[in-house]
Amino acid sequence: TVAIPEVYPYGAAAFQWLLRVAGFGIVLAAQIYMLFAPRSEAAGLDVGAPYLLLGFAIWIVGEIVGLHPALRLSPSTPEQTKAPERPIDWIALLWRASVAALGTVCALLAWRFTAGNQFTLEGVAGWFGGVILWVWALAPLDWSPVGAVRGALSAVRTWRPRISGEALWTLIALILIMGAGVFFRFSEFASVPPEMTSDHVEKLLDANGVVNGRYNVFFVNNHGRDPLQFYLLALMHSGLGLPLDFNLLKLLTAIEGLLTIPLMWILGRVMIGRSNPQLGNWVG
Repeated sequence: TVAIPEVYPYGAAAFQWLLRVAGFGIVLAAQIYMLFAPRSEAAGLDVGAPYLLLGFAIWIVGEIVGLHPALRLSPSTPEQTKAPERPIDWIALLWRASVAALGTVCALLAWRFTAGNQFTLEGVAGWFGGVILWVWALAPLDWSPVGAVRGALSAVRTWRPRISGEALWTLIALILIMGAGVFFRFSEFASVPPEMTSDHVEKLLDANGVVNGRYNVFFVNNHGRDPLQFYLLALMHSGLGLPLDFNLLKLLTAIEGLLTIPLMWILGRVMIGRSNPQLGNWVG
């Protein structure tokens, strides 16, 4: 094969970032607009949905621009070389297009069966199916959900604790930070905060609605926020027999805050630590 000189396309890169900023800005403006616009539970997202879709579409266009092969080069060197591109596997692309079409059908089913702002078995199945199929459609051609599950199971079976000197100090630091988090979260648990605000009351009311069979997708009492915390409160109340009160809400909030600490460390390792593990540890 003959190496082909390639110049980094700064104009295309700038255009891609412009599209990303524009898409993000439109979505952010839509969020602010929905915050102040009058809306009801029956039409919670209608006032902002067109702007959300527009911002998403602009972002997707930016990602399509990023598929330009030259954008995968490093901008640090003005002129580089690349090997000739491999021929396109049209059969694999057709298969992925079929997966994307099936994912679209699942997404439409999720939309249809959650239209009343209520979780249903059909809607949840369509939701999960759509997410998995769209991830499959957009993933590298050699990836599949079955292979991912097999790889994860193999990694769990073959995992052995291997802690080097640097990793040991990182683990000690993480444990100390977790210990400090536990202290600050629970040292004055009963008195901080001493009384509920209106937001706390609304959260407990929504969690009580879940206990009584009201399985909302979004909760209008909390300005249409995501439902995970309310379902966790209901699960802790029904599954563990804990009273559904202010202390249970504070307990769940404390647990969520503590779980955030190792998750932020993992985020730093994943985003930066692959090329620079020490910097990834510090960022985490």
